[in-house]
Order: sequence, then C-alpha cells, then structure tokens
Amino acid sequence: MQIKSADKIRNRGAEGGRQRFRWFFIGCVFLLCAAAIFIFLKSTPSGVGLVSDSVNYLNGARMISEGRGYARLSGNQSVKPITNFPPLYSIILSGFLFAGLDAAAAAWWVALIFYLLNLITIVILIGSVSDNRWVGLLGGILFLVSKPFLYFQVFAMSESVFFFTTLWSFFFLWRGLDRDRAFDWLMSGAFAGWAFLARYAGAASLGAALAAILMIAPCQVRKFRALGQCLLGALPWMAGWLVRNQLVAGNTMNRAAGVHLLGFDDFQTGVLIFWKWLNPLRYGELTAPVPWMRVGVLLFAVLAAAYCLAGWILTLRGREIPDRLRFVWAGLVYCFGYLALVYLTISFLDASVNIEERILYPLWMVLLLIAVVLSVEIFSKTSAFVRAVPILVWGIFTVIFASETAVFVPKFSSLQYGWAWSGWRDSPAMNLIQSLPAETVIYSNQQEAVSFWTGRGSYALLDPIDPSSDVERPGYAETQTEIRRQVLSGEAILVFFQVGDWLDPAGGDNWVTRLTEGLPVIYQDESEWVIGAQ
Repeated sequence: MQIKSADKIRNRGAEGGRQRFRWFFIGCVFLLCAAAIFIFLKSTPSGVGLVSDSVNYLNGARMISEGRGYARLSGNQSVKPITNFPPLYSIILSGFLFAGLDAAAAAWWVALIFYLLNLITIVILIGSVSDNRWVGLLGGILFLVSKPFLYFQVFAMSESVFFFTTLWSFFFLWRGLDRDRAFDWLMSGAFAGWAFLARYAGAASLGAALAAILMIAPCQVRKFRALGQCLLGALPWMAGWLVRNQLVAGNTMNRAAGVHLLGFDDFQTGVLIFWKWLNPLRYGELTAPVPWMRVGVLLFAVLAAAYCLAGWILTLRGREIPDRLRFVWAGLVYCFGYLALVYLTISFLDASVNIEERILYPLWMVLLLIAVVLSVEIFSKTSAFVRAVPILVWGIFTVIFASETAVFVPKFSSLQYGWAWSGWRDSPAMNLIQSLPAETVIYSNQQEAVSFWTGRGSYALLDPIDPSSDVERPGYAETQTEIRRQVLSGEAILVFFQVGDWLDPAGGDNWVTRLTEGLPVIYQDESEWVIGAQ
C-alpha cells in the first residue's frame, strides 16, 4: 500500500510538473504574440499600405458588404463583376465593412489578425512536424523577426490569407501522410482550394499534396482514396470560382493567352532577391548578382530536384523516408510548383506582372519552414558537435533577420504607403471629382485613387501598349477619339494625377499630349490636370 501511495504521489507530481510546463509554454506563445502586436503597431501607425491591387480588393469587399456581389463600379457607375482577383480576401474584408468599419480600418484589422494567426500556425506546424513544441516556438521567433513575414502582411493584400491557407494545407497533408484519415485529406484539399481563392498560385498547394500522395506516401496510405478525398476538398472551390467567372465575363481569369517569355534578366532579378533575403546586411545594396550567386541558386535547385527524385525512388523501392524528410520533400515540390506557376502566368497570361519581392516572398517563407524542419532532423540524428550547428545557424539568422526588420519597421511607419497617403484627400482634383454630377463619366490615370478616396468608379486612361500582353491595344485610336468626343460634349472629364511622370521628359509629343490637345481645362497645376467642359 505504501508503495502504491508513493507511486500515486510521484505520478501526481509528474502530472503537475507537466501542467506547469504546459502553462509556461502557453505563456511564451502569448509573449511571442505580444511582441508581434508591438512590431505591427510600430509598423502601421497610419494604417497598412494600400497599392493598386489593394483598392481592387477593397472595392470588391465594399460591394459584397452592400449585397451587390463581388464587383466594382466602372466609369459610368455601372456594376462590373471582378474576375481577375480571387475573392477570399475581399470576402473576409467585407465582414468587417458590414460591421461598420471603414475600408482602411477593416484592412488594418484583417492584417493584424492574420499576422497573429500565421505566427501561431507556424508554431503549431513546426511543433507538430518536429514533435517538439519548443522547436515550434523557436521557429515562430525566427519568422517573427523575418522582414518578409512582416512585409507581406502590412499591406492590404491577399498574401496574409494566402499564407495562412497554405500553412494549414501543409499541416493537414502532414497529418494525412501520418494517419491516412479522410478528414485530414479533405481539409488539406479544402485549404488548398481556399489558397487558390486567395491567390491563383494556391494551386501549388494542391499540386504538392497530390504529388506527395502519389510519390512518397507511406505504404499504409490508401493512395487513390486519399487522392479522391483531397480533390473533393479542393476542386469545388476552385471550379466554382472559375465557372462563375466564365458565366459572368466569358473568361475564367480575365486574361488572354499570349507569349511573352521570362528572360535572363528576370532570372537575375530573382537570384538577387534570394540573396538579399538570405543576407540583407551584406547584399542589400547590390544592384545585380555576381556570377557565384547565380551558380549558387542553380546548384541549390539541382540539389533540391535530386532530393525529390531520390525520395521518390526510395519510396518506389519500399524504403520509406522519415516523416520530417517527407515534409521537406513536399515543401520542395511546392516551391518548384509555385515557381512553375509564376513562370507560366507571366510568360503566357500576364506580362504586366514583374519578378519582385512580393511575388517571391511566399516562396522564401516555405523555404524557411523547410530549413527549420531539416535542422531538427539533423539535430536528432547526429553527434553532439554536429547538433550545435543548427542552433548556431538559427542564432545567426535570427540576428540577421532581426537587424533587417529593425531597419524596415521605422522606415515603413514613416510612410503612408500608396493610396493611403493623406495627400490624396487634400487633392484639388479629388475635391473637384466629388462635386461632379453623378452622371459625369470619369477617365483617370489613377483610377484606384479615385475609387478609394471618392467612392466613384472611373475608366482607366491607358497608354497604347497593353502590359499584360506587351502588344498594342486593339482599337486604341478609335477609343481615344471617342474619349475626346465625350469630353468636348460635356459627358466626361479627364483627371491626371502626378502628370509629370506621364509626360515625355524631353518635352516631346506622347499619348497624353495627343489626347488632351485642344481640350478645355477645368484645373491645372504642376501635378494635376482636370480636363473637361465646365
């Protein structure tokens, strides 16, 4: 009896210790979130950044909250369905608008909430894959101090929602490979479908899941059943959006196919962005990559492809790879799929998209996840000396990333980025627009600013070359003639902002001067033109 009582006391003590340890961990997560809130508040004292795409998302959210569907106002104030921006981010924003917040406040709250949700999800995901919650916390710290992780979440853009859905698709893929349960496969597919509704590149999540099921799933996974369940979770969302677009606009993605292949300069840009992300303190001022940087990226790509091929071959031979290395495999396949989607989109659908930080940052975040998980595998399998290497690397990159973020936060906070700049509100041209009769048609070179600050739709004043196809717009001369007729008859006005950037620096003739030649002027200064009959 005394022995049993002693065992009970020890068990209760051990359980109490585990409870205290659990609560201590939860407290650490709360501190991590508190630090994230502090960084976010310091970065956005005047709100999140608003770029052209932001206004389109906000317009769609406003229309949804008003019960008019996912649409925008055109120049004659008619309602036009939005087809080129997937709707999930706008749907989430619309809930905050419906609750009474204005557009800027709604975007700020959504950004903060998903910033925290993404951070917590990273802790959960890394903790689950590593089977160590403290490793998850260390991974969360690394992401917290990473500038890319903060950067794409301080703009009113869909990236934060996209990353959230991508992370949870990975999480349920991981669970599915381990447990082979229908719920996990359905949810992995569903989150991949929702990632697609945040950004078309979300299709890479579904591709990675299907590849992992087919090529590296453990022998106990019923592959065809898992494939069907994953597709069942994803395809209704993806197909529903594409069918809707076809029905309302006659085009699934509002893009015409064409050939405008990415070239060597685009590859150079991507290489430079990669190295600037990896070590911004050393390479931040570079304007072009040196040869070894290109070789390094190509070597990494070859090694990653070889790793994926080796994992597949080992699985075919009945030699299952460890769970964490299976997660690394899926992450690398996702990266290749993401890059392939970016290449195909720009090369064959939309030449207006550039290789830039915002496009590649989600890729860097997945690579960072892979690096953390791979370091755990190294830590668990090797000698004490080698185990110190991942810890040392984690410390070095935490310091490097934190140093860059410490520079970024005050710089970003000092700006009212994009259309969030309050100078738009005080613009004489904006004030004139707001005083116009409702039936006046508006043409502007900054239709996003007009929409955001006045709530009115406008037609875009465009140059002769379509950036999405890199060819001359059909019927351009006839369109310009019709615009001039509308202005002369008093039906329409032309509004130019920052007009100096749109004129020939040498003072020569261009499409702006040809369009406005001989037309009556309502207002004109060094920055703004309002052209039209009084």
